[in-house]
Amino acid sequence: MPYILLGIGIFFVGLAVFLPTKEVQDTEVNLKEQIDVSENLGFFIDELSESVLEAGSELDTRIAELAKLQDSIDSSLEYWKEAIKEAKIAEKQQRLPHRPLFFKA
Repeated sequence: MPYILLGIGIFFVGLAVFLPTKEVQDTEVNLKEQIDVSENLGFFIDELSESVLEAGSELDTRIAELAKLQDSIDSSLEYWKEAIKEAKIAEKQQRLPHRPLFFKA
């Protein structure tokens, strides 16, 4: 008889240990959901960081193109400044009265 009671006790202890309660099951489900959310968030962060890196490299390319364009504009501006100076000098020389060669001092 005591062995039967001992067996029944062991059986119930085994049930208590191996069959989780509702709270344990809920906690387990919550943990699995949190793990899934964390994995999804990690994937989203990876995708976002890749997008940011691509945008950064594209931005660097655009900045380099703009720098080349700025250099081109600067050199063109210098060319036109010189051309305007030369045109003004030529215009002033044309406005001077032309003296005959024998009046040349």
